[in-house]
Amino acid sequence: VAAVEAEATVRHRAGRREDAHPDSLARVMAAPLLEARGPNAPSEAAVAKWLLGVAAVVLLIACLNVANLLLARMLRQRRELAVRLALGSSRARLVAQVVAEGVLLGLLGGAAALALARWGGTVVQRTLLPDIDWSGGPSTTLLLFVLGLSVLAGALSAVAPALQASRRDLADGVRGAGGISRSSARARATLTAVQAALSLLLLVGAGLFVRSL
Repeated sequence: VAAVEAEATVRHRAGRREDAHPDSLARVMAAPLLEARGPNAPSEAAVAKWLLGVAAVVLLIACLNVANLLLARMLRQRRELAVRLALGSSRARLVAQVVAEGVLLGLLGGAAALALARWGGTVVQRTLLPDIDWSGGPSTTLLLFVLGLSVLAGALSAVAPALQASRRDLADGVRGAGGISRSSARARATLTAVQAALSLLLLVGAGLFVRSL
């Protein structure tokens, strides 16, 4: 419904309740809904949702960046991987190692994120969400959410390097063939292109949001 109609409805119901129960807190309860706001002003919930979306896009960009770095590191170690395969190590074990490295990086990133949120949360709260009380500190639910998201981000970052490790040609690796295979070059180019596209999307969204705010 329109903002004016919603405000009129709230005022009408609050007035009826106050007439029926003069000692009630109807007026006090309805007060936050009757603040003098412009029709297009973003609410705290809208700002929080936007921040969550921005954080998700930034996290995805970071995952792609880490995946690209892990892929480049794996390409530098192609001879070592080929020798390990020649000595009897299974491809599943190599893939598990790459995924474990990605998950470890994700957990370290999650710990750094909690520390940064602890220090930088006050600035964000004072700038964008002044009416929300953040004095309670992180809850157990939030810590579990960050833990799960860190593991997911680490595993996501390790998908592309793990797939490349499972496709490594043994003979080329043992000979130390120079250059990058066509599939590896295509994977790195794809990751870089997706990063650029998401960064552009993030910049456009941030500019529009700042104008509306």
